[in-house]
Amino acid sequence: MRRRLLDQDSGSLVLQAQKSYEEKYDTAIVNSVVPLRCKPKIADLPLVKSMRDLEILREKYGAEAEYLPNAVPGYHSAAGKADPGEFREKFWDKAGEVFLLIGRTHRLEGLHVLVRVLKYVEEDIVAVFVEPDGEYLKETLDLAEKLSVGGRVYMLGYVAEKTKIQVLDSAIALVLPSTADYVEVYPMVISEAWARERPIMASRIGGIPYRVKQGVNGILVDPSDLKVLAEAMLKVAVMTSWLIR
Repeated sequence: MRRRLLDQDSGSLVLQAQKSYEEKYDTAIVNSVVPLRCKPKIADLPLVKSMRDLEILREKYGAEAEYLPNAVPGYHSAAGKADPGEFREKFWDKAGEVFLLIGRTHRLEGLHVLVRVLKYVEEDIVAVFVEPDGEYLKETLDLAEKLSVGGRVYMLGYVAEKTKIQVLDSAIALVLPSTADYVEVYPMVISEAWARERPIMASRIGGIPYRVKQGVNGILVDPSDLKVLAEAMLKVAVMTSWLIR
């Protein structure tokens, strides 16, 4: 959240640090960490939603805050399990092993990473994207056709929450192959996937490693290493395919 902060000494607006930060990164994306030189007078209780943000505030700006992560609605865990076979017939081949990506149709979300990795895995593995259509959609689909994996890429676009839960139940795992630190602060889709008892495979970037612990509650990968990601996907497919039978 961007806020105007008052300098405790001079009363002037402390915006220089924020400006330099936003000039370095995409201002349309950066909205999670506001550089602080002092404790804000306008806030009684500064809050952060990720441990990474809390660490940055403390170490770089000497500011304290309370960690208050976002929560998913109760129905994400309370909803009954969907029938994967019945649901898949509406959207994709019933036989495919589904790896799911939920997010925005943006290059930094790593859609191209998941498309490219399909060249290194078995042909019965498919990628399903659940996200609003954007300008990067056509580029992603063109890449899939160029790599001859177009028949294994499914774009569902925007879906209702009930449908998203059904898609999660029909997937082998959730994959977050994001490619930039400032894209992933506290991905809600991780909580949603855990609520549906689905494995997580995610990039070792941003706030993700503060939540996903390697080999404990997920798998962390380098999004630039397609072969390592492919090996991890194959391993997860063998270990967890029984979840959707």
